[in-house]
Amino acid sequence: ARKHTLKLCSSQILNPQTRSRTEMEGKRAPAAAAAAISAVLDDDDLLGEILLRLAFPTSLVRAALVCKRWLLHAAAPAFLRRFRGLHQPSLLGFYVVSTAIHPPRFVALPQPPELADVVRRGSFDLDSLGPDRFDLDCWNGLLLLSTFEMYPDRTMNPTRVRCPLYPARDTAILPTVPITSIHHDGFTYHDREILVSGSGGQCLSYFCLAIMDKEQQTVVDVYALQQVIS
Repeated sequence: ARKHTLKLCSSQILNPQTRSRTEMEGKRAPAAAAAAISAVLDDDDLLGEILLRLAFPTSLVRAALVCKRWLLHAAAPAFLRRFRGLHQPSLLGFYVVSTAIHPPRFVALPQPPELADVVRRGSFDLDSLGPDRFDLDCWNGLLLLSTFEMYPDRTMNPTRVRCPLYPARDTAILPTVPITSIHHDGFTYHDREILVSGSGGQCLSYFCLAIMDKEQQTVVDVYALQQVIS
């Protein structure tokens, strides 16, 4: 017959006092861990550094819902400036121009689940804008759309501003650039650029740079506009 030998290590044989002490230490371990976590999260500076290192804005929103104190940290302007500086905007996709009679088509790039959900809820389709040819530019999550043609009085066409990530918002229409004496003084319109100060929020500032030239002279008109998007 085979003999089966059971070997016990000395650490497995505990007297009642040792078992009692081990159980008490096991109970103290979670309490010590909870105290350490509380010491970290109760420190405003450490909490701010932890929130700052969350990977996505959606994660920051969920963290802000934990309690009022966390919300105050996450909503502080100074904190948000640091968060934006540390987490640069992600490239969501491209607009591809195929023909002159069809609007550009948005092609989304593969995204982590956090951003993929945001892209699916957005509205990137431009078919509703009609067959007109228009210039397309992107700035801080906004689409700037304007036609190529010039009006007879040589003012520039209005520019439409859309926010694809917030489709419920109405399209904002920027007024045409005012006529100045330069427009009728032999200057040739060359180009324009619209700059947006803001990141898709409700209050934005727009700066339009209109560039004109005549012979060896170049003139740049700068127009500023404060727009509220509701």
